[in-house]
Amino acid sequence: MTQDSFGYTKPPSSNGRAMVPFTPTTTEPVGFTLEAYAAAKRLPVNFLESLSIKNATYDLNPAIRIPYPNEEGKEVYHRYRLSLKAEPRFKAPPASLGLRPVPYGLQILQHARELRYLILVEGESDPQVLWFNDIPALGIPGTKAWKRFGPEWAAYLQDIPALLVPVEADGAGEDFWTMLHHTPGLDGRLYRMPVATSTGYKDIGDLWVAAKDDGAEDQFKAIVEGQVYFGKKYAAQPKEGLQQPKVRLLPTVSLKRLV
Repeated sequence: MTQDSFGYTKPPSSNGRAMVPFTPTTTEPVGFTLEAYAAAKRLPVNFLESLSIKNATYDLNPAIRIPYPNEEGKEVYHRYRLSLKAEPRFKAPPASLGLRPVPYGLQILQHARELRYLILVEGESDPQVLWFNDIPALGIPGTKAWKRFGPEWAAYLQDIPALLVPVEADGAGEDFWTMLHHTPGLDGRLYRMPVATSTGYKDIGDLWVAAKDDGAEDQFKAIVEGQVYFGKKYAAQPKEGLQQPKVRLLPTVSLKRLV
């Protein structure tokens, strides 16, 4: 037996070289709960429960189950969230169920048509944040899903003049924007929302967490709605010389009640 300069005892191996000692690695705890998700996203548990999100298990570990309703509010798809950051974060339902994925939030589309705008984001948490703040949004369950089903899903977005996209300040955000921009039927109605460049936060979710922690929820709404107005102003394409009328951004019926 010999010792190296760090004090490890080095038993000889069969090939004469020292064995490398095993060093355990630390990882995120296995399992995820609705309460942990609510705390991380700064959303009330009862609001998430009103969306029929609930605690579940996946591979015998705690997870949350997120239902995807159709425009009538009936569940037609779901996903599991397994963790906050560790991959894999999401799991689709078993293929044996024969379920086809859909965008997240179809139940608010009629309200978006009445308001004449919709915010398009990835995932489920950003739509939840926006719904909680009475702002219509639709979540896309990943760019791979849109690449496969995008032309079909674009039909859901008919009769909505302004489709606003908060482009995240990274390559993935630009890829998402480009993907939507190249989808037939959407070009001419898509408008960038420079949330990341104008606020310094990565996305809608991070901006909401910072606002919530600072007690600045009203400021969050003002920032997002100001960018919505910017997009809608150009989507409306007013005649030259006419002053653009002020647009009422807040719905008369709360999205919290609709969802």
